[in-house]
Amino acid sequence: MLPAGTYAAVVAPAETDHGRASIQWGPATQRSPFSAAVGFEVINGPESGQKITAFLYFGDASFQRSLESLRACGFTGDDIDKFADQTPDIECQIVVEHETYEGKVRPKVKWINKAGGVFTFEKPLPQSDLLRFSAQFKTALKSVPVVQGKKAERQAPTAAPPPAEDGWRGNDDPDPPPPSTTDDIPF
Repeated sequence: MLPAGTYAAVVAPAETDHGRASIQWGPATQRSPFSAAVGFEVINGPESGQKITAFLYFGDASFQRSLESLRACGFTGDDIDKFADQTPDIECQIVVEHETYEGKVRPKVKWINKAGGVFTFEKPLPQSDLLRFSAQFKTALKSVPVVQGKKAERQAPTAAPPPAEDGWRGNDDPDPPPPSTTDDIPF
């Protein structure tokens, strides 16, 4: 199972009964007059090669965001009947969360974003408000010491260890060995 997280991904066309398709259009749901399924493949890191399908809905509340998701992963043009013939190959980001459905935990694509996307506020805080808040926080910030620490060093990703038998893939280290029962320290 693909762990929850944010991944670099690319559209992975599916083999269907009607041939190869980058997107599959589905019938109406309770939330949407029609829906779509887009397969993705993680393209780097320990989960590279894993695949997951995103489901998009086109109801009133989700319509615009679903269109943005399709653009983020590389679909072009404005004829949706032609989207299945496309093979988008641009990198995007998928945000995977886990959900429980009918008693089973499964991964789900929560968001599809353009690659390297950095969050920006649609309406940034006006400078006048920032100055007012700055005055309020100045005294409070003086009471919180500045943190000194080791400068971050980025490293290339490494292969993840295989999952434990119970499926846990966390960052647990094995338990340390028990302390020695003999005191052979030379001091």
